[in-house]
Amino acid sequence: MSERTWPPSKQIASIEGEAWRVGSEQRWSVKLRDGSRGLLAQLLPELRRDEAVRQRYVGDLTRAAEAQVDGVAAMLDRSAERDPEPWRLRAEPEGELLEAWLEARSPAPVDAVAELGAVLADTLHTLHQRGVVVRDLHPRVIVMTDAGPVLTDVGLARVDLLSTRTAASLVLEGTPYASPEQLRKTVVDQRSDLYGLGVILWTALTGTRPYGDDIAILSDPSSRPSLGRLRSEAPPAMVAVLEQCVDHDPERRPETAALVAAVLRGEAGIGQEAERVACQSCGATLLQGQRLCLECGKLAVVFARRSPAEGKSHRVVLRKVSEEVETQDKLRTKLEPLVRDALPELNFIHGDARMYSKAERKRGITMPSLLFGSLDEDDAERLRAELDIPGVKVVVERDRKSPLPMVIVFSVLAAAVGALTAFTPVPWFVFPVAVVVFGFIGTLIHTSLKKREAKPALLQLREGPAALPASDPLVARLAALCQDPLADDLRQRLGHLALTVQQLVDHRATLPEVERKEVEMVTEPIASLVGLLELEVQRVRDLDEALADLDEGTLVRALASANATESDPEALLDGLHRLRDLEQSRAAAMHRLLEASALLRRAAELGLRVRDDAALQDREVERALAVLGGS
Repeated sequence: MSERTWPPSKQIASIEGEAWRVGSEQRWSVKLRDGSRGLLAQLLPELRRDEAVRQRYVGDLTRAAEAQVDGVAAMLDRSAERDPEPWRLRAEPEGELLEAWLEARSPAPVDAVAELGAVLADTLHTLHQRGVVVRDLHPRVIVMTDAGPVLTDVGLARVDLLSTRTAASLVLEGTPYASPEQLRKTVVDQRSDLYGLGVILWTALTGTRPYGDDIAILSDPSSRPSLGRLRSEAPPAMVAVLEQCVDHDPERRPETAALVAAVLRGEAGIGQEAERVACQSCGATLLQGQRLCLECGKLAVVFARRSPAEGKSHRVVLRKVSEEVETQDKLRTKLEPLVRDALPELNFIHGDARMYSKAERKRGITMPSLLFGSLDEDDAERLRAELDIPGVKVVVERDRKSPLPMVIVFSVLAAAVGALTAFTPVPWFVFPVAVVVFGFIGTLIHTSLKKREAKPALLQLREGPAALPASDPLVARLAALCQDPLADDLRQRLGHLALTVQQLVDHRATLPEVERKEVEMVTEPIASLVGLLELEVQRVRDLDEALADLDEGTLVRALASANATESDPEALLDGLHRLRDLEQSRAAAMHRLLEASALLRRAAELGLRVRDDAALQDREVERALAVLGGS
C-alpha cells in the first residue's frame, strides 16, 4: 500500500500485525477509533495492473456496500471509484469462526443445527432478493457471534474466479463447500449458495462432509451416503431438504433459501404435504428436532405414542361433536399438533346420513369415528382428557378380538342342539337347520367384527421430535421459569438456555466415563448459575409487576395539570422518582441475569467441546458403511 493512501480511512486508529493474502486481496487487521476491530483489504498489486480486474473489483465493492443486511458484517468505508489502488474496510464481528465451531461441536444436536441453518438461510434469502449470490459460502467466512451467525466478505468471490488465474489453479484452490457448477460456468444462481449451506449443515449434523474432502466437481455423486442412515433421529423433512441441497444438479435443489428455512423451522415439507411441527402443549411452531418449547417452556411432545401391551390395545373413538363452528374449530386446534400428517378436513355427518348427498357421504366423517387406534391405555386416556371439549364426546374403547372365529363358536352350538335331538322327541331335520342358521349368524357377526378391526383410524399420532425429552433437573427448572408470566424476550432467552443445557445432557450421555467426568468438572458452575437465574427472574418479575402500575406518560400529564391548577405535585413527583428507581433496579437485575446467562452458555460450551477421540474414526467408518449400503 503506497504512502499516499496510508491509512486509507480516518476510521482506522492503528494497523495490527503483518498483512496476509486471501484470494484476490491483501488484508490487515486494524483497530478502529471506537475501540472495535476491523479488517482492511486491498486488491493485490499484480491484479491492480489489469484494468478489467480492477473495475470488476470496484464494481463488487459497490454491490457489497448495497447488500448491507442483518447477518452480514458491515462495510464501513471503501475507496473512490477511480482509485488506482482500490480498498475496503469492514467490521470484524466478535466471535468464533464457524469452521472452528464445526470442528469442536459436530455432530451437533439436531435442533441446534436446524436453528443455525434457519438463520443462515434467512440471511441468504435477503441477499438473494437483492441479486447477490455469495458463491464462497465457506465456514471460514461465517462468524458465530452471541447474536447469531454473521457472514463476512459477501459478494467478492467472483473476482477470484474471473482473475487471470488458470482453471487448474482454481480447482486446486476449490473447497468441498463450492457448488460443482461454479467451475463450469461463471454465471450461477442462488441455488449455488444452497449447495454450500447444505454441506455446512450436513457437516454439523454428522461430523463428515457428504462427498468426503473432495471438491464437488471432482467428487462422485454416487459416493454420497444417506443422511438418514448417518443421523437416524433427524426428522425426515430435514433429511430431505439437506439431501436436495447437496445434489450435484442445481435443478434438484430447493428453489429458494426461504423454503429451506421454512423446512428447518417445521413450517413446510419437501415433496410432500407440509408437516406442521408444533408444540402439543401450546401449539407454537418448533424447529426440527426441538424437544422443549421456547414459548411455554414445556415438553413439545406430550402424547408420544407407545406400543400397547400384548393383547391390551386401546382406541380413542369420537362419539359426538356439536354442529357449532366454534366447537369444531376448538377440536381442530386440539388435533393439529397431535397428528403426524396434515389434518384432514373435518366434515362431520350429523343425524340421518340419508339427508346428505352421495358425494357428501363419501367425503364426510360418520360417527362413531375411530380417531386413534392401537394405543397404550394410558396414552388413550390422556388423549381423551386432552379432547375433553364442551360439545364433543370422546371415549376410550378396548380393541375387541374374538379368540375363535364366530363360525366355529356357533357351529358348536348347533352341534349341541343336534345332540339334544337324540334324547328328545324333536324331528330329525332340526339338526341340519340349526347348523345352517347358527353358522350363518356366526358368519355375519364375525365379518362385522373383522370389518371394524380392519377399518383404519382417521388420524395417526405424530411421532416425537428427534431428541429425547428434557428430563434433567436443571432443564426442568429452567423450563419452569418460562411457564409463569414473563416478558417475551426473557422467556425466549431462558428457553434457549434450557435447550443449551439439554444439549449438554444429551452430549454427556454419549461419552465414555473419563470424558463424562471431564464434562461434569467443567460444567459444575451451571447448577449455581441456574439458581442465580431463578433469583434474578423472580426479581425482574416483581419489578415488572410494580412498573405495571406506573405509566410515565400519565404521571407527566397529571403533573402538568397539577402545576396548572397549582395543586400539590409531591405525590406525582414521588411516583416519577419511584418509576426511575424501579427502572434502574430492573436494568441492574437484567444485567446480572444476562451475565449469568453468558456464563452458563460458556460453561455449557466447554462441556460440549469435550470429545471422544475414537468417535471421529467411528463416524468415518459409519459414513463408509452408509455409502456401501446406499450402493
